[in-house]
Amino acid sequence: MTRVVAITDSPEWEPNAPEAVLITNDSARAVLAVNPHFDDIDRRAIALLWQGVYSASMGYPNDEGLTDHPLYYSGLDNLLWMGEVHSEPAVPRPFGPPPRHFVLPLKEAVVEVLADAFAVVRIAGSTREASGAAMDLNWNEVEFRHS
Repeated sequence: MTRVVAITDSPEWEPNAPEAVLITNDSARAVLAVNPHFDDIDRRAIALLWQGVYSASMGYPNDEGLTDHPLYYSGLDNLLWMGEVHSEPAVPRPFGPPPRHFVLPLKEAVVEVLADAFAVVRIAGSTREASGAAMDLNWNEVEFRHS
């Protein structure tokens, strides 16, 4: 059975106006930058980084159409921040373990990323500036979570 499990130590972003920016590159990397939650004293943008990216998308549905998402009744309905899809038939890869499936419901879209690992960093500036700055970081110095 497929289920969405919350990543309990994921950051909390501004739920009603995250101004989310998702960028990817041909080095199998993706960055999602969102504004911090209004209660967060750290006002820098939250940048979620994924490495070993197989796929990354941001699109329909928004929060009003979330019931249309195929994972809605598998736990997406109770997910506030970031989750991981478990027990789903894995996307085949010719080498190594299958990628992890991350899902993040935002106000205006759902973000889904298939990747090997993720990390969270804070970067000053707008989400647009933070996403580009995060992509320019030395990723060898970032502590990624592989499981």
